[in-house]
Amino acid sequence: MYDKSEPVELSDLLAQERAGYCGKPITDADTKIFVTKFERNDLVSLYSNIEKSSALIIPDSIVRNSMTNYFTKTEDLEALGYLLYAKQLEPHVSGNSDAWEPAQRDIIKMAKLIKNGL
Repeated sequence: MYDKSEPVELSDLLAQERAGYCGKPITDADTKIFVTKFERNDLVSLYSNIEKSSALIIPDSIVRNSMTNYFTKTEDLEALGYLLYAKQLEPHVSGNSDAWEPAQRDIIKMAKLIKNGL
């Protein structure tokens, strides 16, 4: 029942979608790294530096990323803020797929994050 494009990694699909939003020359690979590998604190620093129009104080690996270049050129703080919010939610919605027991959820923290999102 699968065709040659299945099964596909969800992170690859999300990277393609986000790279498409940013347009050329953003690469899917850089987008995937930006979204899945970079720490939230580094992205918060990027956001703050863009917002204040100050020099970037982030690791070189992030500075050289084409998606970072997109955000610094366009100052698209709304999209960067969305990614920061998603990174903040991530620990509360992802679970360990190898675990026998269901993930324990912090309902109070999740409710606050939902309210923030709205």
